[in-house]
Amino acid sequence: LILLLLLNSGSSSLKFALFRTQGWVRVAHGICEAIGSPGSELRVALGGERAVRHQQALHDHPAALQAVLSVLPASEPVDAVGHRIVHGGESMTSPRLIDSQVLVAVHKASALARLHNPANLQGIAAAREALGASIPQVAVFDTAFHQTLSPDAFLYAVPHELYQRHRIRKYGFHGTSYLFVLQQVARLLGKPVEEVNMIAAHIGSGASMAAIRAGRCIDTSMGLTPLEGLVMGTRSGDLDPGVYALLAEQGMTTPEITELLNTRSGLLGLCGESDNRVVEERAAAGDPRAVLAKQVQVRRIRKYLGAVSYTHLRAHETPEHLVCRLLLEKKKKQDIKHYRRDI
Repeated sequence: LILLLLLNSGSSSLKFALFRTQGWVRVAHGICEAIGSPGSELRVALGGERAVRHQQALHDHPAALQAVLSVLPASEPVDAVGHRIVHGGESMTSPRLIDSQVLVAVHKASALARLHNPANLQGIAAAREALGASIPQVAVFDTAFHQTLSPDAFLYAVPHELYQRHRIRKYGFHGTSYLFVLQQVARLLGKPVEEVNMIAAHIGSGASMAAIRAGRCIDTSMGLTPLEGLVMGTRSGDLDPGVYALLAEQGMTTPEITELLNTRSGLLGLCGESDNRVVEERAAAGDPRAVLAKQVQVRRIRKYLGAVSYTHLRAHETPEHLVCRLLLEKKKKQDIKHYRRDI
């Protein structure tokens, strides 16, 4: 019997779930939010109970994890810890037991996922500090699912030495989500994973699309970083690279441009709101900026869907191979209807 603690560390958050692996029973789950800020809090749900809020000072990730451990059932010790790591570069192609080599790879890939990997490393360090070095920790990489991309799919049309020296290429993200969707579609269709062909869309604050043939990813919208592709809550998605040069000429630094495109763009930049649900409500009420934001977002989704469908779907493949997993903060039927209607 193994008690498995799963962690998803963000820059100011820590999502967690505790599972008993026999029967995969979820013992507890929750989130620490606003870590390092005055309004930090812990929300935890034990078993099937409703979540309980705990307003408390969470100065950093170690403090947050200690708070989590203090509210978890104490009758059984944690046997292992699993981490969702956003970027593993080219070398991390499957789940790995975390050792010095894995830590170096995650740190090296931090330059490609500045908002995510440093926080992931904080989560690993916090777990080691709280539980001890003897507790095994495993990393599962969002980029690993897309390592089946062929060179013509992952290379950019820039001087090849940029790939050789700096590994500049398309990596893709949301891989753990796509793997789950792929397995569920295979189950529903009564097919082995290796026989499933589909297009999947991960639509939430972060958004991407992937084409899957014979159970393997052959194309995806996100690229070197999670910034490329669809319009997201605060990320711009596809952008003419000339915008970077123009902003730099206007005096903005590289960190300032990166922050602008990652945290102040997307739906937020277009209408002042990053939450899909709120934007949808404002658009339905006739707010012109919200209407325009939804139009830009949906147009980009349609553009990718059309391109991926034309490029990768064979004539005999049927509509059930198009699957959208809508990852909204609250999964409501009307949310799904809105996207089906618009797309």
